[in-house]
Amino acid sequence: RPEFALLQPEEFLTAPGQGALAVQVRAEDTELAELVSRLDDEPTRIETQAERYVLAAMHGGCSIPLGVYARITGDHLTINAMIADIDGKNLIKRSSSSPISQSKACAQKLAEELLEAGGKEILDQIKNSRKDFNS
Repeated sequence: RPEFALLQPEEFLTAPGQGALAVQVRAEDTELAELVSRLDDEPTRIETQAERYVLAAMHGGCSIPLGVYARITGDHLTINAMIADIDGKNLIKRSSSSPISQSKACAQKLAEELLEAGGKEILDQIKNSRKDFNS
């Protein structure tokens, strides 16, 4: 039907790590750690880590308007990211690809590109609006 559309994750970016499940166990509980290690899906872990690397490089937390989607295809990782200002009128999107082994560097490069393209000003605007709100 024409009023419905399938949203592609590369275009409709969600929060970093959205939908990923993490299981944490006590370090001394090796038996349980071994049991839950079977739940690990390496590609998903790598993709989620790359998304979180972008978030960390942007010096952000869960309250900044940042969307990131990482996807492994073959032996390469592609990361799509965007940041928006408070009212959503200014939107900056960037994408970067690298071999999987360079995922952290790829994420950092992408974050730098977002910051240089106006993302730093957006983050400053958000920080200043919170100061105004809290005073």
